[in-house]
Amino acid sequence: MNANLDKKVLLESDNDILSLDTILKKNEEYKNNFRKNLLFELMRSGQLSSPEKKEKFLGYFQIWSTYFQRMMLLKTALCEDPVFTPLFYQHLDEEYGHDKILFQERETKNIYNDAILEAISNWFFSKMLSFSPYEQLVLVNLCLEVSSTIFHEYAILALDPDKKLSYFQLHEELDVNHGKIGLFLLENLTQSHYSRLLDIQNISWDMSEALMKRIAELTMKIG
Repeated sequence: MNANLDKKVLLESDNDILSLDTILKKNEEYKNNFRKNLLFELMRSGQLSSPEKKEKFLGYFQIWSTYFQRMMLLKTALCEDPVFTPLFYQHLDEEYGHDKILFQERETKNIYNDAILEAISNWFFSKMLSFSPYEQLVLVNLCLEVSSTIFHEYAILALDPDKKLSYFQLHEELDVNHGKIGLFLLENLTQSHYSRLLDIQNISWDMSEALMKRIAELTMKIG
């Protein structure tokens, strides 16, 4: 979890003039911390390379992929702000149907279930009902899309070194740009607004850490 980073957020909020640059610098810290996640340790060590482990991983990852699609659909459907709407639709257009691609490319179609993974995944979905468009940008683009670039950096080497799966290739190409969508809208906000966005940023990365860790635990679980 990001307890130490959270303390830094509080200190910066108290003492510094906050800006988009503050958020972007903090994002670099979260990215570096995210690389230490259990899932990536397993990927780097080759523990997910067997066909059985690969399918089990993809089966649990399918749960998150489905929730991500639902989250994107809900975010776009509820947005009424004409400044944000075109960006949200663009992002949705480029993400739509990727969960189906993943399902089709899996060698087996086993259905996996886990209450904790469902709860973590649903947290992201549910925040589309309560977060403002600014907060959604931080959660979806600065956290999920940026973390996805790190995920695919390790996942392709561990699970698809021959680059045969279009699901991974699509995200390798798209996620870098998706992490930059709408950043200009986070400029010139009030100090209280930035303070709130820093809090959103912290919990979003915490939840992303928990998401990846849970998938790792389920993949390695015996039985």
